[in-house]
Amino acid sequence: AQAFLPDTDKQEITDEQGRTLLFLAIQERDILEVERLLTMGYAVNHKDKQGHTPLSLAIDQINSKQPYKAQDYQLVQLLLCLLYTSD
Repeated sequence: AQAFLPDTDKQEITDEQGRTLLFLAIQERDILEVERLLTMGYAVNHKDKQGHTPLSLAIDQINSKQPYKAQDYQLVQLLLCLLYTSD
């Protein structure tokens, strides 16, 4: 388990890499948890310390050597919809 520390700028919880719980939910391919976190106000465009966003993580999962799952495409679609409707 990673140690999570409060990110006072965003009032979200981050780990030592600057990743929020939204990153973890995407990594676990948990669509329901991603939706829950987004409705709680977690930022879809939050960048970790390496400059990665939840969307880039979801895309990386599709492009990785591991077999991708249908949830990967659903996560990308969900995040893209939120990015374009938040403007």
